[in-house]
Amino acid sequence: MYVVLMLNGLVAAAGLTVIYLMLATLYRQHVGSTGVGWAVTSYLLVGAICAALCGRLGDLLGRRFMMLVVLCISAAGSLVSATMPTLAGLVVGCALQGTSSALMPLSIGLARENLPEQRVPVALGVLSCSAMFGAGVTYLLGGMVVEHYDASGGFVLKIVLAALTFAAVALIVPRPSQPPSSLKGVDLLRGVLFAPALALALICLELRRTWGWGDARILGGFVAAALLMAYWVRHQAAQARPLIDVRMLVRPRIALTNLAMIFMALGAIQLAQTLSLMLQQPVWTGVGFGLSPSAMGWVLLPLNALTLVASPLSGLCGQRIGMQRVAALGASACLAAWLLLLPWHASFVQVMTAAVICTVGYAVLTPSLYNLIAEASPVERASEAAGVSSVCQGAAMAVGSQLIFGLLAGDTVHDAAQAAASYPSEAAFVNAFIYVAAMSLACLLVLLALPGRASVPARPLVAS
Repeated sequence: MYVVLMLNGLVAAAGLTVIYLMLATLYRQHVGSTGVGWAVTSYLLVGAICAALCGRLGDLLGRRFMMLVVLCISAAGSLVSATMPTLAGLVVGCALQGTSSALMPLSIGLARENLPEQRVPVALGVLSCSAMFGAGVTYLLGGMVVEHYDASGGFVLKIVLAALTFAAVALIVPRPSQPPSSLKGVDLLRGVLFAPALALALICLELRRTWGWGDARILGGFVAAALLMAYWVRHQAAQARPLIDVRMLVRPRIALTNLAMIFMALGAIQLAQTLSLMLQQPVWTGVGFGLSPSAMGWVLLPLNALTLVASPLSGLCGQRIGMQRVAALGASACLAAWLLLLPWHASFVQVMTAAVICTVGYAVLTPSLYNLIAEASPVERASEAAGVSSVCQGAAMAVGSQLIFGLLAGDTVHDAAQAAASYPSEAAFVNAFIYVAAMSLACLLVLLALPGRASVPARPLVAS
């Protein structure tokens, strides 16, 4: 079972990592096109929707079955992007690949379904560290493949990973001992209205780069998305058998944990983005270290390797002192790291010390939050609850990334004798550090406000 969880984490991490890695190559292949960015947008959009939708369908129709379906669709998307050289083929293929985001919530439900309760926290730690460390490994491995076989090689790599994971799920994961439920009595048509609402909001967020926040189309799009989401929430709350149980999601322990997830994604999760720019920025800017992209990859790999210890350990500690305390310790480490960066960021050692502290904190915090969600939700709706949490994290990541970019662009330095480009100044980085520290503090305060663990009605767990 642990092998399946690790492979699922690797496939989920490889999905967006490989696309990020190939962006420079894709821009060269589609010279003059402004649509390459939609490859990332389409992936994030479908991923956010499928995390909740496929998670719930896994609860209803069987997680093993839905995993196999998701892996097939993801592999098909990689095949489309690899064999269709047009921009339309690239975007459509990346959209299909976004379904791999559903593997995380499906894996959380699978762990609760097939493992004894005392083994679930460690299993979720293994899943989390596989995703984090897998991103680092994929960055290096994907770089070598793309270098030798152009962008199509990266998509072929994802096909191979999906095929290996499909075989592992089919051979290792047992079929459900009880027949899966069905969609009878579920208003599927109106139950998925959260999808177009979320899609409209994310598309408006992307288009605001071109049209600006003051454009009536952007404002109207956000208002329409909010109204559609409000209608969906009201409809689901009134259903005897909802597709997404919003009544479960507003329970204080689940709602506050998702709020902590949002603050984490708005802040601490942005470490790689901020660190990558700072370490690769030219030395003459006064705040950069001039590392090459390949050197940056070797820096990120050992950082991600820390998660191999920290994430499973968080599960073991959570069984002894409680997941809430472990999550609070992780958030405290993230807060401490960004506070350290405020006065101490002049040397590589200082920056990397803070990066190590933040990585360990994030590696402890992420699985702890998913464990808190798993503890507070019934087994039969575990993938659904985790899927909604993944949506919260994904949407907040997109918003946080834009906020970081805005802060870094707010104050720049330029030296015509050195380069034509402008780079963020030291003051801009300090502003970004303050913002992330504030988000980490908000995450910590929410975790401290969590109510005590309540018993959750659920059917008995199946031991493996």
